[in-house]
Amino acid sequence: MTMNDKNKLFYSDYNWENDCSDFDELKIIDRYNGHQMLLFINYIMNQWEFKKIETFHRIERMIREDVPIHLNSREIIFKWIVDNW
Repeated sequence: MTMNDKNKLFYSDYNWENDCSDFDELKIIDRYNGHQMLLFINYIMNQWEFKKIETFHRIERMIREDVPIHLNSREIIFKWIVDNW
């Protein structure tokens, strides 16, 4: 299981105040919450068995820059990434 930490994130403007360690409780993604982003990106990396840091950054950039801002549900963002990979 690949688990990247906050030192691997491309962006540095994340909020780290509200911890989120349970993926099952993560239904809505806050794109500026570092804990949520790490959990979600690591989940995607493991679902697809990705290992490269470039792929980790690609997913992070897609969420921050490409996924339409009105999409904030974990399932919908995941589907959007799958459809637009």
